[in-house]
Amino acid sequence: MVNGMNASERPVGRFAPEDSLVVIVDVQNDFCHPDGTMSGRGKDLSFVHEAVPKIQELIAAARERDIPVVFVRTAHDDVLDSVVWRHRFQDGTGAPYVPAEPNCVTDSWGAELYEIEPSPEEAVVTKSRYSAFSSPQFIETVAGIGRRSLFFAGVATNVCVESSARDAVDHDYFASIVSDASAAYREDEHSAALSAFAEHFGRTVTVEELLGRWDAESAAAG
Repeated sequence: MVNGMNASERPVGRFAPEDSLVVIVDVQNDFCHPDGTMSGRGKDLSFVHEAVPKIQELIAAARERDIPVVFVRTAHDDVLDSVVWRHRFQDGTGAPYVPAEPNCVTDSWGAELYEIEPSPEEAVVTKSRYSAFSSPQFIETVAGIGRRSLFFAGVATNVCVESSARDAVDHDYFASIVSDASAAYREDEHSAALSAFAEHFGRTVTVEELLGRWDAESAAAG
């Protein structure tokens, strides 16, 4: 053991393209489309719509650099959702408590991806809780790809993006949030999530900064 690293382990670079993996979280109709459930609940989608072109730019840039992209989507139904999950905003379960209305019902229009399209070889993983790491499929997929530095983007910054990125640290990955390729429904929620994450868990970076670091690392490697 040298500096906390087994002799068989090679060093990992947070911005090294060969160590990087992009994770796109919950860019789905119910969370992003004007006809989706979040819009119907009065959420402001303007920040989401500003982030979507940046998400598209990030995906394209990763593909150009042979950096894998994993797409994570939420799905909910009576099989996936426990009674406690459906009553998570209530004081208990059963009468008189009212369960929450689900987003992204399995196989519905609301669960479909919004203005992004995975290529045939890219992984699309389904989760039914906030963090991508709640999905064994995601854990297995990322482990199989073998990259140790994860860059998270998507919706919402302060909910599923942040939950996934925090859990990445607990699973021994470098974790970073791509700030302008992520969005919340309020600017203060977005900013607070990024601030807390950068102070305690990892790094935040813009798309432009990330692409610059990837290219600089590639140039330095020859």
